[in-house]
Amino acid sequence: MSHETTLLVDSAKPDEVREAAALGFVTSVTTNPTLVAAAGRPAAELVRELASIVSGTVFYQLTADTAEGRAAEAEAM
Repeated sequence: MSHETTLLVDSAKPDEVREAAALGFVTSVTTNPTLVAAAGRPAAELVRELASIVSGTVFYQLTADTAEGRAAEAEAM
């Protein structure tokens, strides 16, 4: 059985994510609503940029209060 380790950077700042990705072993990003708000940009725009930097997954926490709102928010990503 093969085991693969994934290292993630916890940030919503593209420059930090680029720096971490340049190390060669950070492949994914985690964010949270506080980090995204501090970045001062629309979440969908920011998530798309982060996804263009790393080869792995960008984890983003939806913030809408309803299931319908969350579905719409996810579609916007």
